[in-house]
Amino acid sequence: MATFPSCAIQEPRLPNCYALPSQNPVARAYCVRKAQNSPRPELIVPRRKALCYGPTPQVFDVNAVDCGMVRLVGAVALTSLVGCSEVIDIPDDPRLVNSGPWWCLDRPRETVAPKADTALVRIQACNFISTNCSETVTGLSASLCDKKDVTCANPIQTTTADSGGVLALDVQTGGVLGLGFDGYLKIAPPLELCTNQAVFGASGPLLCGFAPGCDQAAPDDRCKVPLYAPSSLFFNPPIKNDVVDSIPLPLVPTSAVLSLVTASGAQLDPTAGLVFVTAHDCNDKPASGVSFNLDKHQDRVTVLYLENGLISSTATATDSNGLGGIINVPSGFVSVEGSIETTDGTRRPMGAFGVQVATFNISYSTLAPSP
Repeated sequence: MATFPSCAIQEPRLPNCYALPSQNPVARAYCVRKAQNSPRPELIVPRRKALCYGPTPQVFDVNAVDCGMVRLVGAVALTSLVGCSEVIDIPDDPRLVNSGPWWCLDRPRETVAPKADTALVRIQACNFISTNCSETVTGLSASLCDKKDVTCANPIQTTTADSGGVLALDVQTGGVLGLGFDGYLKIAPPLELCTNQAVFGASGPLLCGFAPGCDQAAPDDRCKVPLYAPSSLFFNPPIKNDVVDSIPLPLVPTSAVLSLVTASGAQLDPTAGLVFVTAHDCNDKPASGVSFNLDKHQDRVTVLYLENGLISSTATATDSNGLGGIINVPSGFVSVEGSIETTDGTRRPMGAFGVQVATFNISYSTLAPSP
């Protein structure tokens, strides 16, 4: 399928239309119209054309271009190409590529095969409550697990974070299905005595209640709890090839989990789990306007979104950060589904992923578009 480059610009004279840059206003009238009830732009050209650039740019064999409610008439028909220095052929079925945040939703999914049996993945751990997650988290260890190994009883490999908070792993991408690695990384944060008020503050006594056998009057190793909430990172989409940029992992300090949820206006059930979601668009950028939904437990869970830098229980979709979460999720496998609003005010699915949830554990994953 022939394509145009993603350099289309808005045509100021024609509402909702976009055109390829050109000095010739007629040539620029190859427009893009947003298809009804779809966020995918559609390039409208009636049939094969030739754009002619020379001392006087001209258009050969152009009749009319329909852009929404506007019909542009008066294009120039030439009988020869005299004076033209170059002829650019426009295909019969042109398409505009990579336009807008959701251009991929109406296109068939491209199959990408793994290039090797393993792929390098780097995860950058950071403190969620620090400004822009700028504070790195060190002292972590992690186990790479198969998605169906719910307790990670047989880890594929283990690793520790370096001094910059980076976890580096080679994951297995081979296999007869050729689908890549869709397992998870089980994070083990460093431990500290729950009685350490300098670390846990007022949350200490509550956290000590989660430490079996802990005597707060005479604290020992049985009173040690994680500095950050126990977490699992589920890879979505599956890893097929080396990941160029490190995957951010915004860990939440254990002492801050309860206060963050309470400040949002919600109530936390410490016997349930949490799901931390990052929504991405078709350009692999954080996506705004995405709403999350769980496939079960609707009467028990609460959906939260990051709104203007604060966690909100009243927001209904992601902002430009693309971040949100679901709290009070019972243990087990769940599916998180995402939707976006269309031009007619209805919502359409944009993607989904599955994760395993455990008690007082945060399950992280990315909600990526899927046609």
